[in-house]
Amino acid sequence: MTEDEIATIKWKLAELAAAEPYQIESNYYEILGENEQGRDMYYNIQITRVANEALGLIEYLQLRSQQTDSLRD
Repeated sequence: MTEDEIATIKWKLAELAAAEPYQIESNYYEILGENEQGRDMYYNIQITRVANEALGLIEYLQLRSQQTDSLRD
């Protein structure tokens, strides 16, 4: 998993955590923001997909932690 992938997952989770309940309709939530050029952008993100990405990140970090621990032993 790359640093960019990790940063993207963190960003999505932060946006989800900051969302107001009315912003979440069914399995999707909306994010409004700006891109690098300063243009307004609109994203519609699937909650279950973000949860799956976060689970993958947690599993990846657990594996790295276990590998690091085994090198110490």
